[in-house]
Amino acid sequence: CHGRPFCVQIIDSLRPITSEQQLRDLVDTINCNHAENKTDQPEEKNKEHTRVISYGNNPLGVGIAPKDFKLVPSKVFSGLQQDTETKVKHYGCYCWSQKELPTTGEATDEDLTTFILGQVKFPLEIKQKTPIRVLHRRANLVRERSILQAKASRIDAHHFWLELSTSAGTYVKEFVYGDLGRTKPSVASILGCKTNLLELDCEGIE
Repeated sequence: CHGRPFCVQIIDSLRPITSEQQLRDLVDTINCNHAENKTDQPEEKNKEHTRVISYGNNPLGVGIAPKDFKLVPSKVFSGLQQDTETKVKHYGCYCWSQKELPTTGEATDEDLTTFILGQVKFPLEIKQKTPIRVLHRRANLVRERSILQAKASRIDAHHFWLELSTSAGTYVKEFVYGDLGRTKPSVASILGCKTNLLELDCEGIE
């Protein structure tokens, strides 16, 4: 499926949601759907620098798959958590590189992937210390994760689109910029310069 599965608990609701029509109305509101452009299918929307796949027409890129949005028992939440800990996740990453990238005419996507990630063989095993951004609420541990596949596409001299498939629990942002050396190896350490992740899209879980 495209995107992340999720579960919502509504506490002390003034207007209980009890019917399929109420759910559909809620989805249409969140997706900013109107009668003339309503769709149940994810659409690829071109932005200046990336391709974004989303449901509906919400300008923030937030959308819900209508067919999968339904009332469920509370036990679904625990099962959802367990599933996300074992699934392979696919991401689209809009990245910046301090080092200038080869021009499109000089390099194919395969060449650019090699330029950015070197002669890395997949799956790539990485070690990640708890990211600084969540260190205040999570134990300072070292976690071993896997980058299963990666492909890079040039956008301009310093920006590129990186498609990643990772094991569950991978801190993707930290894999890109290194988190001050707390993730090893990282795109930054392999490329040998500062990098940053500017936008991140979860494109699917399987």
